[in-house]
Amino acid sequence: MTIEAILPGDTEAQSFTMTPGVYPLPDRTALHIPPMFISYRMITGEESTVGYLTWLGFTHPVVTMAVLEEFLGALKAAPSIDGIILDLRGNVGGWADLYFTIASYFFNADNPVSMNWVDQDRYDAAEGDLVRGPHRKFLLSAPQPALYYGGPIVILVDQNCGSSCEFFPQFLQTTGRATVVGQYSTAGAGGPINQVHMPFDITFQYTQGRFFFAGTDELNLEGKGVVPDVRVPVTLESVEAVMQGEDPVLEAGIQELRKVAAQDEETTTSERVTRTIELTTNPWLWTSFTDPVQQFDVETPEDYTITFNGDGTLNVNADCNTASGSYTADDSGSLSIEIGPMTMAVCPPDSRSDEFLTKLGFISNFFFENGVLYLDTMTDGGTFRLASASEHMPAVAAFVPGPPEIIACPEFVTTSPLFAAEVEGQSYECGILEVPENYSAFNGRTLELVYIRLFSTGQTPASDPLLYLSGGPGGSALREITAYVSLKSNLDLIRQSRDLVFYDQRGTGISSPLNCGAAQAATGSLIESPEIGEKLSALESGPRAMVFDVGFCTRTYIEEAGVDLAHYNTLVSTKDIASLMSALGYEQFNLYGTSYGTILSQATLRALPDRVRSAVMDGTAPISESATAGSYIEQNEQYVRIFEQCAADPACNEAYPNLAERFTTLLNQLQETPLVLEEPITPTGRLVRTFGSSMAQIDVPFFRKLIDYNKNVSYYTQKEFSIVEQVPRIILAVEEGDLEYIRTLFGSIPDLPAAAEPVFEVPDEASIVPDNDYIAPTIATLLAEAQQVPAVANASTPAEQWVALVINNLVARLQSGEAQADVVLDTADLGILPAKGRDPQLLIDYANEHLPEALAAQANALVEPMSPADIRATMWHLNEVADAMRFSTGLASSFSQEILFATNCAEDLKLNTADAVDEVVAAAAYPQFAAGGVEGGKELFAFYELLCSFFPDTIIPRSFIEPVASDIPVLLLQGDLDVNTPTLAAREVASHLTNNTFVLFGTEGHVVAALSATCPGTIATQFLNDPTGALDVSCAEAYVIDFVLPESGATTTSTTADSVTSAIELTTNPWLWQSFTDPVESFELDNPEAYTVAFNSDGSVNIVADCNNASGSYTASDDGSLSIEIGPSTLAACPPESRSEAFIQKLGFVSNFFFENGILYLDTMADGGTFQLASASEHMP
Repeated sequence: MTIEAILPGDTEAQSFTMTPGVYPLPDRTALHIPPMFISYRMITGEESTVGYLTWLGFTHPVVTMAVLEEFLGALKAAPSIDGIILDLRGNVGGWADLYFTIASYFFNADNPVSMNWVDQDRYDAAEGDLVRGPHRKFLLSAPQPALYYGGPIVILVDQNCGSSCEFFPQFLQTTGRATVVGQYSTAGAGGPINQVHMPFDITFQYTQGRFFFAGTDELNLEGKGVVPDVRVPVTLESVEAVMQGEDPVLEAGIQELRKVAAQDEETTTSERVTRTIELTTNPWLWTSFTDPVQQFDVETPEDYTITFNGDGTLNVNADCNTASGSYTADDSGSLSIEIGPMTMAVCPPDSRSDEFLTKLGFISNFFFENGVLYLDTMTDGGTFRLASASEHMPAVAAFVPGPPEIIACPEFVTTSPLFAAEVEGQSYECGILEVPENYSAFNGRTLELVYIRLFSTGQTPASDPLLYLSGGPGGSALREITAYVSLKSNLDLIRQSRDLVFYDQRGTGISSPLNCGAAQAATGSLIESPEIGEKLSALESGPRAMVFDVGFCTRTYIEEAGVDLAHYNTLVSTKDIASLMSALGYEQFNLYGTSYGTILSQATLRALPDRVRSAVMDGTAPISESATAGSYIEQNEQYVRIFEQCAADPACNEAYPNLAERFTTLLNQLQETPLVLEEPITPTGRLVRTFGSSMAQIDVPFFRKLIDYNKNVSYYTQKEFSIVEQVPRIILAVEEGDLEYIRTLFGSIPDLPAAAEPVFEVPDEASIVPDNDYIAPTIATLLAEAQQVPAVANASTPAEQWVALVINNLVARLQSGEAQADVVLDTADLGILPAKGRDPQLLIDYANEHLPEALAAQANALVEPMSPADIRATMWHLNEVADAMRFSTGLASSFSQEILFATNCAEDLKLNTADAVDEVVAAAAYPQFAAGGVEGGKELFAFYELLCSFFPDTIIPRSFIEPVASDIPVLLLQGDLDVNTPTLAAREVASHLTNNTFVLFGTEGHVVAALSATCPGTIATQFLNDPTGALDVSCAEAYVIDFVLPESGATTTSTTADSVTSAIELTTNPWLWQSFTDPVESFELDNPEAYTVAFNSDGSVNIVADCNNASGSYTASDDGSLSIEIGPSTLAACPPESRSEAFIQKLGFVSNFFFENGILYLDTMADGGTFQLASASEHMP
């Protein structure tokens, strides 16, 4: 037979002649066909016994599984087995489901394996092309645990093994469960096929798709097949052996099992270990790599290292490049690695940098043997061998914090009224601790963490202090303890038994602060640029202004200050906590977290379980839920809690029955038709901050703002400002259209006392009109600073003199008429200095660049004698200048917007999707508060994702957002009216804490310790003194809302005690309009018979309105609720005195009905009006 073929790389066909009988070879296929389709036996030799199973196809599942299970049972009964051989030579493949099932018997329930490495191209008729998607995914373990086989496996293959016959050995090979032995690779026909059955038992089959390794364009088996781990050479000797009836491939398989058995005997003390914790004990050096194609040793292992950190992150050194990322591992030996940001340096030609980084991304398993770490790859059956760095290179020391430096406290601390009775150096101290920005490269850029330690007022304080963790992310603990009266008084109670420690988290407050004020000021200057000003103005006036602002700020810090924002997040903060408390000499400590501080507390419970003695969480946010999605509809939860409290209060429940259902109806009505006010309501006092100075209508946003107001007022301690007790009464007023009640209420709320802040008069001649709104804060800041700082000659320290010189020069330039944009840009450069560090050269470089030569020399002379404390004080002052330069952020002073987004982008936006909005809205009791619906929420989520694109691609392991489970004692203090961190969310956190105590404050909002002066601290003190003891929480039980009930004569449904609200009564007659009354007018109808309404029993309604008529529908219930939907109506021009339009229009606003003495009364929601209608049968024929 002559065959023509074009070989790879050729263009010309070549001829090959095959002549039968030249070589007397036996029928190879026949050699491997057993008497039965599937059979097994035990091969017993002088030294060992091996189980042997062979089958010819992944078909006939009933017979196959019966024989397989019989074989596995025989293995259990055998006294000693070296291993098993699965002979697939000549196997033609078959059903994938059968190979999944057979493979599952080689994994137990404690060590299941995931099948998820393949993507599949399938032809999609609708697309007219191949469409790629993930293949089916399974988690496999033995269906009958008693038959699980966990010993060595050898699989025999040949070139006839195709389709499922290839996937089966590939799966067991890549998971490390089997060694493949053969003379040839398998057929390389691993692809999904379709079969066509034709007459005369002819079957035609064709490939209908392709398989690829998941997430890559690399074909799985097609054209390659499974490459044997042990290749039996095809030699003249092996051919002769076959001709003589021997089986060299089977012999090689038996020898492989005997070799494994011998190794096991020699290394009985070096069992394979797959404990995850072992990964984190050392950096690991790459020493060698083996796969079916190649094997090599790494000449410079110290240049290729991987460090698995305890928080799920990892760091990789790959010759001249580095990378960070995350990993997920469990004690079954499974391991997946996600490689994140990496450098892109060009390494020498012989470098294996790219190979190392690429292959690490395909790791599927790990194990340890004799102290060596082995990493198996999923793609090519390769294995990394890595040695402990501690044995092969000088030890890489973990970061050990140095002693803290005691410093003079900042002025805002020493001058705080809350610290008036404190004595610096005696009752409290301030200090700094230097920590690395990157804990994996702690010889690089460093940061200063600034702390306050309040010493215990007790005689014998406990050895474990309380560490306070502020909210945000981005808030300042130092500002909070010096500004919030209730917080200080509560924590002072705890202070009676232990020290209190407060620190500004990295990038916040004055801990190497990142402040966007300077960048925003620069934006204002750039808007004045003729080249790009028009484009920037368009950006800044559009809905995405924040994206530009934050993005510009981010680039400023990355490019100008060299800040690595990938290291500003919760996981890194847990390392800061460990460093700070160690430096202060505390082995164990307690936590008090508020708001975001409760997320940091949860992360610390997980990261430092041996050091955290107990934790208090106040205003608890779940680490496992998307705060971005939840904030979209946060007002929803407070109404749920108010209505539940009202329902539990007999008087409130009687006065306002079915409040939750009625509120739903009311919101639906207002969503459809807001109640437009003829005369606006004028809020007073503190209400103005939320509602503005004028309200033109009552709508859904009105009720959203009602909660926004409530969440910032303590009903228990600020009753004169509170309206939470009025919520049911306000709902009733809107239902009845009683606008006067709302008008009176909103005109009676006082304002907070004005804060006693220093006023710095700016002389008229010094006033300057800003060029734009972005520049305005900087102009105002400079003018105010000029009034505060002394003259250079009068300043008491070189630091004060330097600031005075620079500020006065900037103001003089403004007053001389120099372009504001230029002056503000120079001020922005000044404001960015604190983020760059604490090197005196920064001040010198600024002066040389921005001051006239003579002034620069004067300024530089001031820098020379400055101490580190002087430099620090200067930077703190400049940070306050930058903070004042921010443009209408709505954030508290010293709050770091940059830290807020750096943290939330990495931990929320990246680890969650917009689908979280669906879940939040679907679970909401009042989805009406979701402005724009689900799509609006997803647009908001997408907006924040766009904003996050400016930040580094920080790798946070997905396990970060798993709920934190702990048995460490935790006290949760929860305001039941908390909107930011609702009660339901706090209970979700508590459900995973087996030793928790949950205390509810019924009247309070977000962070009860900042709202109520003593009760939270009293309970927390008891808990901290005895975390597992019983607590007296009676003071919290007093926090009960005393709801305002309807006034005498007012009711919940506009009825009196003798009124009737039976819906069936509506249909007994047509009804004639007799009169109408509202707060503005009252009149009777001269011709009632010209205005009638008939309620039909089928839910339709017919209306006659003078010369017009209309139809529609109505919904009524026996609680007196009634809504009318007006449908088609005629539009005839009635006489001038007609009330046709008013009748039809006002009927559309009816909300309630009742009968009294045979008269029907209809109340309107829009204007508090009431229709009176008489039965038509009594007043007309």
